[in-house]
Amino acid sequence: MITTTLATICAANPCSSGIRRLLAHVGKTMADARANNTPLPVLVVLESNGIGDALWVLDMAVGDKRICRLFAADCAERVHHIFAAERPDDDRPMAAIRAARDLNATPEQLAAAWAAAGDAARAAAGDAAWAA
Repeated sequence: MITTTLATICAANPCSSGIRRLLAHVGKTMADARANNTPLPVLVVLESNGIGDALWVLDMAVGDKRICRLFAADCAERVHHIFAAERPDDDRPMAAIRAARDLNATPEQLAAAWAAAGDAARAAAGDAAWAA
């Protein structure tokens, strides 16, 4: 289990709304949090704040970009079926997932795959907005 601490999170200058949400979830005050070095599973941040803040904490706490990429790829793959149901012939998100898992991928390959997946997501969101 990957953990951090509330003190580590506070020291990294999190956004005010995110830290308030997390502290409410764990029943702590900011003063408590700044001195709290009890291990806090990153999954608690995911439950409380969602994937964006969990990835930020994971990146900040672990500092290993490879682990963050693998975790993000796992999360993306879990919901890929939603995208695939709407755009079954668009492989850009799965290509980005494969690139994230490729330990030999260059920064340029990762950036290109990330940009393509973002383009696919924006296109799908535009389709959904148009249908509404």
